[in-house]
Amino acid sequence: MQQFILLVFSILILVSVLVKCDICTQDQFQCQTSLNCIPLSWKCDDDVDCGDHDDSDEKKCPPKTCSSDEVQCNDTKCIPQRWQCDGEFDCDDHSDEDEKRCASKTCKPDEFSCGGQTCIPQLWHCDHTDDCPNGQDEVGCGEATTCSTEEIKCHNGRCINNRWHCDGDNDCGDNSDEEQCPNKSCKEEEFGCSNSTKCIASTWKCDGDFDCPDHSDEMDCSPSPNFDACPSTHFSCKVTKECIHKSWKCDGEKDCEDGSDEDNDCVYTCRADHFKCENHHCIHEVMRCDGNEDCIDGSDEKNCSVPERCSIDDFDCSLGLGTHCISRDRICNGVVDCHNAVDEDADLCKKGNPCEKSPNVCLEHGICHNQFNGSYVCECHAGFAKASGTEICKDIDECSSDHKVCSQICQNTKGSYKCSCYEGYTLEKHYHCRVNGELPWLIFANRRDIRRLRIDSGIMETLVEETENSIALDYDFKHNYLFYTDSATEVIMRVTSAPNGTLIRKDTIIHDGIKAPDGLAVDWLYNHIYWTDTGFDKISVADYNGNKQKTLISTGLDDPRAIALDPVNGYMYWSDWGIKPKIERCGMDGQGRQELVVKKEGLDIIEWPNGLTIDYIDERLYWIDAKLHRIGTAKLDGRDVRTVITNGEDIQMPFSLAVFEDTLYWTDWSTDSIRSVDKFSGTKLKTLSLGLYSVMDVKVYHEHKQKSKTSAVNQCTLNQALCTFLCLPSPSSEKKYTCVCQDGETLQPNGSCSTAVVTTPSPTTPKPAVTSASYLTTHKQGPSYTDANQHDVANSTERAELAVQTERSVGLVAAITAGIVVAALIVIILVGLFIYRRYNARNQKSMNFDNPVYRKTTTSADEQCMISPDEEIQSSHQPLTADISENV
Repeated sequence: MQQFILLVFSILILVSVLVKCDICTQDQFQCQTSLNCIPLSWKCDDDVDCGDHDDSDEKKCPPKTCSSDEVQCNDTKCIPQRWQCDGEFDCDDHSDEDEKRCASKTCKPDEFSCGGQTCIPQLWHCDHTDDCPNGQDEVGCGEATTCSTEEIKCHNGRCINNRWHCDGDNDCGDNSDEEQCPNKSCKEEEFGCSNSTKCIASTWKCDGDFDCPDHSDEMDCSPSPNFDACPSTHFSCKVTKECIHKSWKCDGEKDCEDGSDEDNDCVYTCRADHFKCENHHCIHEVMRCDGNEDCIDGSDEKNCSVPERCSIDDFDCSLGLGTHCISRDRICNGVVDCHNAVDEDADLCKKGNPCEKSPNVCLEHGICHNQFNGSYVCECHAGFAKASGTEICKDIDECSSDHKVCSQICQNTKGSYKCSCYEGYTLEKHYHCRVNGELPWLIFANRRDIRRLRIDSGIMETLVEETENSIALDYDFKHNYLFYTDSATEVIMRVTSAPNGTLIRKDTIIHDGIKAPDGLAVDWLYNHIYWTDTGFDKISVADYNGNKQKTLISTGLDDPRAIALDPVNGYMYWSDWGIKPKIERCGMDGQGRQELVVKKEGLDIIEWPNGLTIDYIDERLYWIDAKLHRIGTAKLDGRDVRTVITNGEDIQMPFSLAVFEDTLYWTDWSTDSIRSVDKFSGTKLKTLSLGLYSVMDVKVYHEHKQKSKTSAVNQCTLNQALCTFLCLPSPSSEKKYTCVCQDGETLQPNGSCSTAVVTTPSPTTPKPAVTSASYLTTHKQGPSYTDANQHDVANSTERAELAVQTERSVGLVAAITAGIVVAALIVIILVGLFIYRRYNARNQKSMNFDNPVYRKTTTSADEQCMISPDEEIQSSHQPLTADISENV
């Protein structure tokens, strides 16, 4: 019997050992006398983590030696060399920041010393931004800005072009360029706004669109019946005659500039599972009192009851309700402090202190608090949290947190984390990665010109003057190319400039097959341009010269707007703000199309995605929604959709969005401004420029914007692709590229292109062509031919074939003659249409308000409203389109 009991006991021990061995994963260490698992990196790190009696994680450790790129702390711990003297304690004994050790630290020749231990790139010295912790880099820099002879200086220190002075636009940002201006007289073909010096085209008077800052251009106007031409799926605003989606009528938010979509005839009701905001907007009930303001007015977070809680250092007299808390030193002190006297309860005071009996109960990373009821509570040190269902404090992996703590690279450490940057960036303020080199610029289209704005300094310069209606733009940093679309002339332009931004030449590269180019993106790796066309509802690609055009997407598009490219991975992304708002992606060859973010019933995910951009460092997609007044983000495959910021005051009518470093930038039509916000937290809102003319697309200009954090390779060049037309990146192809042909041609196996021809199936053995005469000669004879008869038949056949050849020659000459005549007629017709179109362009103005964000838009012929001006409309303010007319 004793042997049996001993056998069972041995089996139980063996089973417990086996179970114990299966608890920890391969990257964890199993403590010997407990079931605790700790990260393998904590083994032999000179810090007891197991908390067992024999400190098993620090036993049997080899002698400590640091690698060549590490330094050793006084307590033998090894840390990376770059962590030494960086202003943060990484050694447990703080020896990495020892004053004597760091006093000998010197900055490199291309760095500026902030004094002490901090070095920054020399280019950051006197760049109008405090980069040193003590601001030493901006001390003694003299006057912040010196303007050139072609510029005037604003009161706020900015320099602007002389010709912007007294032009009616607030180019300085503080309106000092519009002060002390002489009385400005507008031209005969212009209308003068009442309370400003601004002049607008006279044809814009009473066109249903506010062009004057004081709206005086729409006063005393008689309504025109032509402005009511909205499609059946839209609502026509009463005064401004904009067209908005019917679903936006009576939704609690004013989408018409005159507010007529929310007039007194609206009855606001929400579903039973929804909450009604104070502005009558409906949100799902689960968003109520969740800590985030989902209503534009924030009313969903008002009057939210928050239950009281006693702190961990207090005693809860109400036994869990949190209504009466006292400090723990008043428990069992002989004085009744709780109204129910539970603090002096006899049973409570008889029980001992479990924290004294088991000092390691919270391990080395927690503080034990006696609950005075026989139990205890562990309070974890900073950087640690309780493991699920236990009182054990375990390290928090900040690098996997939902909220990013580092700009770029995050390395988790015990109880903390460490930030670092990719090549080309420098760590600033312990978490922010700032790009090396000069400060980046913002380049933006302003309809009548293209400008650049220096980030953080306010310096603004003109890159391209006198554009007719510039809308979308992008650039190739390496080749000094700037591409932009002009909706007035329906073209795509390429500007070649010097490295300092000086214009060298301007070329029209695409002028055919284009109607409303609202979005433009440059593939700087394969040297192609991509654009969306709202007029034709398609997405196209061409080379840098515009010679090789290819339609990639032409179906399932309603109102394609913004487009963004990821050349390294071979994807293109675009937004569509039509009847079914969505963001889609496919390969840059047009294959593998998929929806990423789509509007869903009852959820405010996406409604009017106007701007779109890609963060290559963080590998995330960002978009800005003009209806929801929101910036959203998701991973590049559409997962993990989040909201960065919802703000109806600062995001009113946005058009374009850009991202760089830790900041998002967007243009806003309602305020004619460029604004920015922190991409992680949605905080640090700033206005970079205010009172611009009519700001459109915006891009961040810097060489590192078009550099990948990993090696970027042109697969077409690498594989020496034999494509006769275009070679495009393709993530779905094994070769990572695809040969494509121009529209109407078919790709052959060898990479060449041929025109597709429809043929009629023929028999396996082809029959010779015969005339009626030869058919009678050969088929009416009997089966017993003689040689003579065969000779006669042969002669007859030769004569018949000669007749056939003669007939073919005559037919060929007739066909050529007819072709020449037809071609001449076509040329004459085309010339006539061209002259007619140019004449109409000078004498008509087409407008459409299908997208209210577009102040000056054009439309298709069936939705036009024509205004006949006395003279030609100024080209600098031609309409942008959601749908450009053939007459523009």
